[in-house]
Amino acid sequence: MRLTMTLEEFNKVINVLANSNEEELIQMMINKKIHYEKSLTTKKFLATENAQKAKIEKAKKSILSSIEIMQINNDKINVNTVSKHSGLAYNTVKKYKYLITNRI
Repeated sequence: MRLTMTLEEFNKVINVLANSNEEELIQMMINKKIHYEKSLTTKKFLATENAQKAKIEKAKKSILSSIEIMQINNDKINVNTVSKHSGLAYNTVKKYKYLITNRI
């Protein structure tokens, strides 16, 4: 299981565990944090960044092609219909709503 928390949340958990005399659990959490920090490399960061860019471009292309097809068919064009037509999540299409308003 993966648990994501801010540094502030991590410190609060450590403080609660310290008050409960859970030294073994505190050490385990600190070791996991150190392991995570060591695993962050420039190569991983760049790979993640490139993957995010590719995903964004794919979503935009899908939205634009759906809009073009819907315009040809004279279908109603809004976030909901584009979402259904493109197969993307409603929130994803809503994020790029400006693409819809610029094409109508």
